[in-house]
Amino acid sequence: MPELRLSPTTDNSGADSPINLGAESPSSILKPPSNDTTPRGEPSADVWAKYGIAPTSDLPTRPREWRSNSFTQKQKDHPPMKKEIDRDCGICFEVARTGCRTPCCRSLFCLEHITDWLNGPSSDGKCPSCKTPCTIKNGSITVIARPHLELPPATPYDLSPVPSPYSGPHETTVDVNPIDGP
Repeated sequence: MPELRLSPTTDNSGADSPINLGAESPSSILKPPSNDTTPRGEPSADVWAKYGIAPTSDLPTRPREWRSNSFTQKQKDHPPMKKEIDRDCGICFEVARTGCRTPCCRSLFCLEHITDWLNGPSSDGKCPSCKTPCTIKNGSITVIARPHLELPPATPYDLSPVPSPYSGPHETTVDVNPIDGP
C-alpha cells in the first residue's frame, strides 16, 4: 500500500509523519499483557489501590430485589395510572367511529368495520375477537346460537327483552346504539 505523507504548512520538517491507513499487521497493534488489567481488560485491584480507591468492601451485597427508600416513596407518590377507557375499535385499533359492541364478548368495533367483517366477501361470519358466529342486519349484531351449545346467562344489557322480527329461532338480537366520541 502506498504511503501517504502530509506536506508541512510550516518549515518544521520534523513534523512530517506518515499516515497509516490500516496497513498495519495484527501483531503490530497487539500490546503485551500488562499487570494493570485483568484478563477482561478491567483495572486490577492494585491499580485502584494505587489511586486510593478500594474496589472491594466488607459490606454485604444487596439482594437483587433491593430498592432504596426513596424509590419506594416515589412509587407511592406517583399518581395512579388511569385505566384506559375501552374506545378503540378491535379491527382498525383507532378510536371507534359509530362504535358498537358485540353481544358475545362485548368487544368494541366501528359499525362500518364490523359490518364489513361480518358481511364482506371473505367473511366467515364470526366475531373478530372471540370467533362466535354472528351476523349484522339493520344495525343489529346477532349472535347465532347453536342448538347443542349452551349460551352463558344473558345480562340485561346484552339482549333485547322483546324478540326481534330480524332474528330466527336460534338467534339473539341486540340493538346497537352509537357511542359518543371524545
